[in-house]
Amino acid sequence: MIRFAYYISEQWDISEKLAARLCEAYESGTSPFYLIDYDSLTAVELEPDQIFEIYDFLEEIDLLSVKRKRALNAFAKENKLDEELEEHINYSISGYELDDLLAAHRLNPRSKAQLAVKNGLGPLADLVEKQEVEQGSLEEKAEEFVGAHSSFKTGDDVINGLKSILVERFGNDETTRAMVRDFTFDEGFFEVIPKKKKEKQYAAYVGKFVKISELTHEEMLSLMVAESAKDIRFKLNAQLFRVTELLRQHFITNPDAIGFDIMCEAIDECWMKALQPLVEKDIKARLRKEAEDKLLRQITKDVQKGLAEKKQSGSYLSLAIKDKRHLTMVAFDARGRLLGAAHARNAIQQNKSPFNTRLKQMFSRYRPAHVIIDADTDTELLESLIKKTLAESIELTEIRHQQCGKSTQGLAKSEWMMREFGDLDEHIRVVLAQGLLCIQPLNLISQIGLEHFAIHSQQHLITPDRLANVIQRELALIELHEGIPVSKAGDALPRIFQISTTAASDIQKMHAKSPLSAKLELSATKGITRPQFTSFVGYIIIPQGKYCLDRTLVHPDHFQWVEDLAEMLNISLEALINDPELLRSLPITEYDQKIYIEKRLIHQLSAGQKYLTPAFPVKTRRKKLAELSEGTVVNGKVTNVTQFGVFVDINAVCDGLIHISQLADTYVESAEQVVSVSDTINVRIVKVDPKKRRISLSMKNMGDLAPKIKPSHGQLSSLADHFKNR
Repeated sequence: MIRFAYYISEQWDISEKLAARLCEAYESGTSPFYLIDYDSLTAVELEPDQIFEIYDFLEEIDLLSVKRKRALNAFAKENKLDEELEEHINYSISGYELDDLLAAHRLNPRSKAQLAVKNGLGPLADLVEKQEVEQGSLEEKAEEFVGAHSSFKTGDDVINGLKSILVERFGNDETTRAMVRDFTFDEGFFEVIPKKKKEKQYAAYVGKFVKISELTHEEMLSLMVAESAKDIRFKLNAQLFRVTELLRQHFITNPDAIGFDIMCEAIDECWMKALQPLVEKDIKARLRKEAEDKLLRQITKDVQKGLAEKKQSGSYLSLAIKDKRHLTMVAFDARGRLLGAAHARNAIQQNKSPFNTRLKQMFSRYRPAHVIIDADTDTELLESLIKKTLAESIELTEIRHQQCGKSTQGLAKSEWMMREFGDLDEHIRVVLAQGLLCIQPLNLISQIGLEHFAIHSQQHLITPDRLANVIQRELALIELHEGIPVSKAGDALPRIFQISTTAASDIQKMHAKSPLSAKLELSATKGITRPQFTSFVGYIIIPQGKYCLDRTLVHPDHFQWVEDLAEMLNISLEALINDPELLRSLPITEYDQKIYIEKRLIHQLSAGQKYLTPAFPVKTRRKKLAELSEGTVVNGKVTNVTQFGVFVDINAVCDGLIHISQLADTYVESAEQVVSVSDTINVRIVKVDPKKRRISLSMKNMGDLAPKIKPSHGQLSSLADHFKNR
């Protein structure tokens, strides 16, 4: 990849040193996220979206490796692979360049041209192409081949076979293909032909020859999308006489040769039947990518701005009227997670002062900062109901209106909705979809599907996969900049860094068995390469780390540097983490270091503040069963969750068991409603049996230490059905 450093340097206007660094990082398997935050040279010089663009380019180049090998092998077999050709192949940056080189080596053996060559017309085609014979006529030469094969019954049969050979040779000539492609790109024009005559949307383009340079990238994409939808024919062409004149200048060296006329006919046919469709396909693909790249840069900025504005917290309540009288209520949080749902029967009554106890209960329980109501219903009546029900008791900040149209119905019936909430009432799913479409939780878009959301006014112009990739990268950056506690590495590492799920699971198991105390301990995990480890280890936070920098987002490679900075300030590392802004006062003369501190290091240190105090105690020896006292409340860590209960490490010689009936004061349908693996919980020792090596634990009657119970899907559905049928 290093050979493309010069091109990257020119294309992105960066130094060759930096371009070479990016090529080496890509080839070694280093994640672009590492370059964004921990490679000081890259982090200072480039923005994240530029790094992603360069990585995307290198990935495209990498995908061409198969074609390169094919081209090298094809020319090597024919002993035509010289140093110049090999360099040309290895430095090609587009698929059609390699296709041009390979065209003459991928001939269809059943084409008219190849059958004519097989039947003996190759020498005649060579004679005409050399243009050395001026005496006689082509018809006389053709007569010599009549009867040479059963397909050559007349001179016209021979002439037609000859023309097929010339058309194929001209069309597969590398120089010709590149020449007409460049000419069409510079001088070509588009024609817009609507499939429906009365279509007015494209009237401004109909009957005109629109040059490529006259279309904006939004117009280009819009017309290409319309062609994909079969609304129009978006045809790229060039003036025939100019193209054929160009080709004649290239191929015809002797106008007096006997094959002049047939060569002119072959050139015309070559353009119309072979080169024009090929050139149109290649140029439109190039134009579409360039237009998408430009539009994606703008969309990326808009998405970044939207994500910055959407750092919301708190809950939402989505409301809609069912059957003109009943009120459906769904509560969810800023990340789109369902909190609760209910129906209020006969909440809307004519000629009565609107008030509903169930609505007030929903507000009291979930305290929504925003209420979303169906804009297609009587919004004034709904707002009146809300205000009357709440009166002055509960503060309401905002009421939003959201139309319940086709997009809402589509999301309510989506595969994601049915998978997650298929057991809920249909109208509850519709009201939840209404709320999700209003707040647009970007963290769920990749799971639900872009087709259900309108995150940008021009998203329909971009390939869904490319747009989804942009959103996933931005969400990943936000998640990484918050830090990944080691207990959650099993989910984040495969999703963001393509670490195998087995290796990520091993990290969590290793941490659950014996809590990690340093980031570098992760290097011993099987199945993780050195570049992978280097890429993600900085983002891992060890809350119980003995060394304070392990509780921050600082990369282990930078630990010594940070220690030196703290020493320059004459303060402890803990003091520096508590107030990293002190770094700005250092008299650092090196530009790269100074900018890196301001752009990255200060935030990386700040992320560790919530883990800094209180200090985490050193793990003590495990207690014997005889040392445990029944009735004592102790602290423990969940090591396993089963159908019948939960196993907890309470720092004894064996884990204790909380039977499912002892998880809470109320009924619990499944243990996952109360705890998860790696949770730290308070438990009471109920019974210790040293002979059977069993410890019975309980979370009942814990008072203020009692756990919070999350409602299950089944309970939510039953509750909804209850209020529906009242």
